[in-house]
Amino acid sequence: ATPTSSATTAPSTAPAPTPPPAATARAAELRVLLTGDVIAHRPVLIHPGALARALGPLAQLFGSADGVLVNHESSTGATPAGRSREAELAYAAPPFWASELAGAHVSAIGLANNHACDLGRDGLLATVASARASRLAVVGGGEDPWRAQVIASRDGHDVCAVAWSTLTNGDPRTCEGALAFAPLGRVAEKKVGDAIAEARTRCAAVVAVVHLGQEYKAQPPSVYALGARLAEAGADAVVVHHPHIVSPLKTATTSDGRHVPIFASVGNLVTNQGYAWRPPNPVVLPDRLQVSANAWTRVGMIAELSVTSPPGAGPGTRPRVRYGYHLVWDDKPKLEKRGQEDIVARLLSPEGDAELMARFARDGEGPNAVFKSPCWIRDAKATATCEGALELRGPTARAPRR
Repeated sequence: ATPTSSATTAPSTAPAPTPPPAATARAAELRVLLTGDVIAHRPVLIHPGALARALGPLAQLFGSADGVLVNHESSTGATPAGRSREAELAYAAPPFWASELAGAHVSAIGLANNHACDLGRDGLLATVASARASRLAVVGGGEDPWRAQVIASRDGHDVCAVAWSTLTNGDPRTCEGALAFAPLGRVAEKKVGDAIAEARTRCAAVVAVVHLGQEYKAQPPSVYALGARLAEAGADAVVVHHPHIVSPLKTATTSDGRHVPIFASVGNLVTNQGYAWRPPNPVVLPDRLQVSANAWTRVGMIAELSVTSPPGAGPGTRPRVRYGYHLVWDDKPKLEKRGQEDIVARLLSPEGDAELMARFARDGEGPNAVFKSPCWIRDAKATATCEGALELRGPTARAPRR
């Protein structure tokens, strides 16, 4: 017999699998749009579906962004019967406006403006409630109106906005504690500066939104100087509304080397103003219910920010912010058909709207610089980038004290 060996053969060992390459950390980039006014002008803009149809042409642009903020320059409710002619200037939005905004890819509304309290405290709180029911963030109004709110998020990074109105209609005590209102001055600037500083502890970028200026007038140097102070206080961008016409974009350079865009007036988004062509000034009529006929009120600016945070960046890390703007034109029915046909907001095209722009160019007092700036993003699919924005010159005033 052949002897058997007690030795055993060790089993062959398969080579260990090669681990996959470590994932490369990518920078988080957020695209944020900040727009002008939506105003519940009667009768056309309070019909069900009218606001949604007005914003329809902007669906591609809004839908491609991580966040869209509009200035909701109206209260929510019905205008009480028997009010005086002056009180009839109250803008009463229907509750379904919020759902139509949400359906148009809007993510947040700003309430720090002079019409948010037109229907009193109840109207303001109704606006807040309708917005939250539609999952819209609310900036500048509610339980803690001065606190920065998140308006866009991606990959754990947030862009927040702080809102402040220097103006309000009627008695400011009506909505005290529920509206971010304070007269222009050092006390208010400190309040905003504190809100920006707090937001910097939890947000990748902070936008300061201010309601300020004179209606139908270009913004003066003092508004740009305020914007520079808010930039020095830590804002990554400053957006202003109230004049209902656009003003040129300028850039402030801060002491820490940041280039901060100041959108001094973004004008209107969807309103019933400017139905006639009578530049350069609004028609002044005894009837205060007359909206401005100035055609410049039909041009709106949509500020775009591209906010990029470095890989692994936490709150407090300064992001890279690129910026630019889109221009919007409100197509309106003829005067005799107001209230019967839709208002539609669409992007302006330098080629398709050459005749329109030529007509504006003949108005020497209008803000034609917005058509000539390299900051005008002429392709809705393009990413914000801006070289050559008008720089603020000369010394700027102090930063808000904290």
